[in-house]
Amino acid sequence: MDLVTFGTGSGEYPLLDCAPHTPHETTHTMSNSIKRIAFAFAATALVAFGANAQQASGNIAGTAVTGDTVLVTGTGTGFHRELKIEKDGKYQLRSVPLGEYVVSVTHADGTAETPKGVAVRAGSTARVK
Repeated sequence: MDLVTFGTGSGEYPLLDCAPHTPHETTHTMSNSIKRIAFAFAATALVAFGANAQQASGNIAGTAVTGDTVLVTGTGTGFHRELKIEKDGKYQLRSVPLGEYVVSVTHADGTAETPKGVAVRAGSTARVK
């Protein structure tokens, strides 16, 4: 590649020879560009799927009787939710932080069941039995 200069005296600036590319060079350049775009897309997709796989939460599900109150308390997380069971008796808490929980059910007449412990693991549903 030849260098061409312009300017006068101490202010000369080098220019690259800008000869037209051959068809082979143009194809090669486009091929590299397509490869770079494909690589960037693949890398972005891997990062997006990897972030989704690293959930730091899970779910809690169970059944109770209409009118019951379900209290879910995290033993080490400070998490606290109270649910009023209204229709089919099923309940589910989503996006619960990982950890150990105590689930207490109080019936409409004021009687309470024995509290049950459940462990919430990443991306799974802990079922209260």
